[in-house]
Amino acid sequence: KLAVKNAESQVNQMSAPVINPSVTISKGAYYGQTPYTPFVSPASNTFTFGGVLEGFGKRAAREEYAKAELVRTQSEMEFSRRAITGDAIFAYLDTLRTKLAWKSYQDGVIRLSAIGDKDAKERVQSIQTTVANDFKFFSFALNNFVGRSSNTLFEPMGNVANVLPKEFKVDELVSNAMKSRADVLNFEDALKSADASIKLTEKNRNIDLMPSIWTSRTP
Repeated sequence: KLAVKNAESQVNQMSAPVINPSVTISKGAYYGQTPYTPFVSPASNTFTFGGVLEGFGKRAAREEYAKAELVRTQSEMEFSRRAITGDAIFAYLDTLRTKLAWKSYQDGVIRLSAIGDKDAKERVQSIQTTVANDFKFFSFALNNFVGRSSNTLFEPMGNVANVLPKEFKVDELVSNAMKSRADVLNFEDALKSADASIKLTEKNRNIDLMPSIWTSRTP
């Protein structure tokens, strides 16, 4: 957000024309070839007004580059936001997956206990212990997104059995990704910003003019 605010502030600044007006008033002594009698050194007053006329296309190129940078920064922020959201969703699903897997193994342990199969029960419990450690790992990682203390395990709720499989068409997925994926849009905006930077460099080669008007008076 700070980068976006900074880019916004640069748009008006870089869009403004560079005039650099200047006013100069100077006073000095004037000596003739023949000294005055009595000797007097009159003052010579000079007044100057000047400015800068930028080379053709410079201001427009600066404005275009500043706007392109603003768009690039905004899309970069959106890409970061979506990336964090995606990481949080995957962390939630991984935690939920290991939780449901542990419960499934627990149901198996109960059934094996009922039929008295001790060896099979111990093997399942060994696997269940590994899954429990995985659940702790994912749960602690999920705390980074929910803002909880690292000493508290986050236990997600949900039933993946209610999620039905869905068919996807690859061509539609690719087409939608090119139009809406934040990383693709950010890459395109970065290319536009780079192109605007190249144009700005080319326009900066144009020569500036510095006209001035001056008048000098000597008594």
